[in-house]
Amino acid sequence: MKIKRIFLSFMCLVALAFSVHAGVYTIESVPDPKQQGQQFYVSNPDTVLSLAAEELINEDLHQLYKETGVEMAVVAVRNFDEDEYPSAYNFALSLFNYWGIGGADSNTGVLLLLVLDTRDIRIITGDGIAGILTDAKCGDFLDAHLEVLGNNDFDTGIAAICQDIHEYLLDDNRRSELMLGWSPQDTDSSNGGLIYFAFAFLALVVLALLSYKVLDGKPGEPVSEIQFRASELTTATGCLTLIFPLPLLFYYIYYRIALKHVKPKPLICKQCGQTMLLLPAADPARQLTKEQMQEEAYQVRTFDMWRCPQCNALDMVKGHGKKFYHYSDCPSCHTHLMELVSTTTTRQPTYYSRGEKVNSYLCKCCGHTKSETEFIPMLTRSSSSSSSGGRSSGSWGGGHSSGGGAGRKF
Repeated sequence: MKIKRIFLSFMCLVALAFSVHAGVYTIESVPDPKQQGQQFYVSNPDTVLSLAAEELINEDLHQLYKETGVEMAVVAVRNFDEDEYPSAYNFALSLFNYWGIGGADSNTGVLLLLVLDTRDIRIITGDGIAGILTDAKCGDFLDAHLEVLGNNDFDTGIAAICQDIHEYLLDDNRRSELMLGWSPQDTDSSNGGLIYFAFAFLALVVLALLSYKVLDGKPGEPVSEIQFRASELTTATGCLTLIFPLPLLFYYIYYRIALKHVKPKPLICKQCGQTMLLLPAADPARQLTKEQMQEEAYQVRTFDMWRCPQCNALDMVKGHGKKFYHYSDCPSCHTHLMELVSTTTTRQPTYYSRGEKVNSYLCKCCGHTKSETEFIPMLTRSSSSSSSGGRSSGSWGGGHSSGGGAGRKF
């Protein structure tokens, strides 16, 4: 009996010790989300964020990585070991470099840290992205959502900061800088200058021909469609401008201006063969339906109405709006205004089975709702890559930070 009482007392002391230190982390004890798989970016051991918010943020950051190559980690903990780390900044910077967030060559990593007990929110940027995601810009992103965080709505605040950073880095110029991340090396050949300008001239000719074809458009093609098709060429032009700045800089500026002032090629009347006129947006002859006006208001579609001056025939051409891919088709009113409003995880994935989540949609036009079940891939364990120079399937890229970023109290 005496041994049993001693054992029980010992277990109580152990439990008490764990309860006292729960939520107090060193950089070694913060759970690494990459141990769950390469598509995980959020460490939320104290459930400061809800599981639904954690899943949405993981999806957003995985999309950011696929689109820009930027690795962004989100860590939400109750507290850190203040005896070892003087401030949240020291803890965040140490954790960033301990994990090695971002590629070893590009150093385009970002860490967003929230510490609940000390009311700290911090962004740390890798050395390769600090000139794009500046300290001042990081501060702006934090300031925009301090009130939400101050009201303890961490799901909304953290998700919004991640989304702001995502959208900011998707700008064509910034994405071009991220894609390159290097400058051409000097050549030892005496003909290096001639080769450089020859390639620059060739690039200029090819870009001029491609841009002329893209900006010219098809008869009646909406401006939004032309600009959408030209977006990829804009990124390519920006990349080549960084490689050949002297000969291509002025062309790049001209192309950006021309893209903003692009005009549609006139439509030809199908009845009499005359050149038709594009009606202005306020012209009552457009006669859009209620559904079409809402699609236009939400920028998911454009509706260009053409009128023939000879026979007064009307012809409408429908195009994609800027936010077309933010919505889906509504099965009730058949508009393209069905928006994803929430995602609920009904079954967590494991290493042996898939998980499930339910996506809820709401139509902005008729209010119709629908739910769709989507499978969540099984968790994957980290393993070495089969190639000798490859990267493990459950690890960060080996990036480094010198301490760029910003921090606030909420």
